Amino acid sequence: MNLQELEQNIPMLQQLVVKPFEKENDLAQFKKDASKLEREISIKIQENKMKQHEVADENTMEIKGTPCVKIEKSLLPKKEIARKSKGMNI
Repeated sequence: MNLQELEQNIPMLQQLVVKPFEKENDLAQFKKDASKLEREISIKIQENKMKQHEVADENTMEIKGTPCVKIEKSLLPKKEIARKSKGMNI
Protein backbone atom coordinates (compact mmCIF):
# COMPACT_ATOMS: atom_id res chain seq x y z
CA MET A 1 0.00 0.00 0.00
CA ASN A 2 1.18 3.46 -0.71
CA LEU A 3 0.51 6.72 1.09
CA GLN A 4 -2.40 7.72 -1.18
CA GLU A 5 -4.32 4.49 -0.45
CA LEU A 6 -3.77 4.92 3.27
CA GLU A 7 -5.06 8.48 3.17
CA GLN A 8 -8.20 7.30 1.37
CA ASN A 9 -8.87 4.78 4.16
CA ILE A 10 -8.62 7.37 6.95
CA PRO A 11 -12.26 8.64 6.73
CA MET A 12 -13.64 5.10 6.73
CA LEU A 13 -11.48 4.11 9.72
CA GLN A 14 -12.50 7.25 11.64
CA GLN A 15 -16.16 6.30 11.18
CA LEU A 16 -15.45 2.87 12.59
CA VAL A 17 -13.70 4.34 15.62
CA VAL A 18 -16.54 6.72 16.55
CA LYS A 19 -19.26 4.13 15.92
CA PRO A 20 -20.70 2.84 19.23
CA PHE A 21 -20.25 -0.79 20.18
CA GLU A 22 -23.45 -2.53 19.07
CA LYS A 23 -23.32 -5.23 21.73
CA GLU A 24 -22.74 -2.88 24.68
CA ASN A 25 -26.11 -3.68 26.27
CA ASP A 26 -25.60 -7.41 25.86
CA LEU A 27 -22.12 -7.17 27.36
CA ALA A 28 -23.44 -5.23 30.37
CA GLN A 29 -26.17 -7.83 30.94
CA PHE A 30 -23.67 -10.70 30.68
CA LYS A 31 -21.47 -8.99 33.27
CA LYS A 32 -24.45 -8.63 35.64
CA ASP A 33 -25.39 -12.29 35.14
CA ALA A 34 -21.81 -13.42 35.77
CA SER A 35 -21.66 -11.34 38.95
CA LYS A 36 -24.95 -12.81 40.17
CA LEU A 37 -23.74 -16.36 39.51
CA GLU A 38 -20.48 -15.70 41.35
CA ARG A 39 -22.41 -14.50 44.40
CA GLU A 40 -24.68 -17.56 44.32
CA ILE A 41 -21.68 -19.88 44.05
CA SER A 42 -19.96 -18.15 46.97
CA ILE A 43 -23.09 -18.46 49.12
CA LYS A 44 -23.44 -22.17 48.32
CA ILE A 45 -19.78 -22.80 49.09
CA GLN A 46 -20.16 -21.06 52.46
CA GLU A 47 -23.31 -23.06 53.24
CA ASN A 48 -21.54 -26.33 52.42
CA LYS A 49 -18.56 -25.39 54.59
CA MET A 50 -20.90 -24.57 57.48
CA LYS A 51 -22.69 -27.92 57.08
CA GLN A 52 -19.38 -29.79 57.04
CA HIS A 53 -18.26 -27.87 60.11
CA GLU A 54 -21.51 -28.75 61.92
CA VAL A 55 -21.09 -32.44 61.05
CA ALA A 56 -17.49 -32.35 62.27
CA ASP A 57 -18.65 -30.71 65.52
CA GLU A 58 -21.31 -33.40 65.99
CA ASN A 59 -18.73 -36.15 65.46
CA THR A 60 -16.36 -34.48 67.89
CA MET A 61 -19.10 -34.18 70.47
CA GLU A 62 -19.85 -37.90 70.20
CA ILE A 63 -16.22 -38.75 70.73
CA LYS A 64 -16.02 -36.43 73.74
CA GLY A 65 -19.17 -37.98 75.22
CA THR A 66 -17.82 -41.54 75.00
CA PRO A 67 -16.71 -42.81 78.44
CA CYS A 68 -13.08 -43.70 78.74
CA VAL A 69 -11.85 -46.58 80.89
CA LYS A 70 -8.42 -46.10 82.36
CA ILE A 71 -6.50 -49.25 83.13
CA GLU A 72 -4.14 -49.03 86.07
CA LYS A 73 -0.84 -50.85 85.88
CA SER A 74 -1.47 -52.51 89.21
CA LEU A 75 -4.48 -54.35 87.76
CA LEU A 76 -2.46 -55.93 85.00
CA PRO A 77 -0.66 -59.24 85.66
CA LYS A 78 3.01 -58.77 86.35
CA LYS A 79 5.46 -60.47 84.06
CA GLU A 80 8.14 -62.40 85.79
CA ILE A 81 11.54 -61.32 84.74
CA ALA A 82 14.03 -64.16 84.38
CA ARG A 83 17.11 -63.05 86.19
CA LYS A 84 20.37 -64.14 84.77
CA SER A 85 22.99 -65.03 87.26
CA LYS A 86 26.26 -63.37 86.89
CA GLY A 87 29.25 -65.55 86.93
CA MET A 88 31.07 -68.18 85.02
CA ASN A 89 29.62 -71.44 83.80
CA ILE A 90 31.91 -74.43 84.27
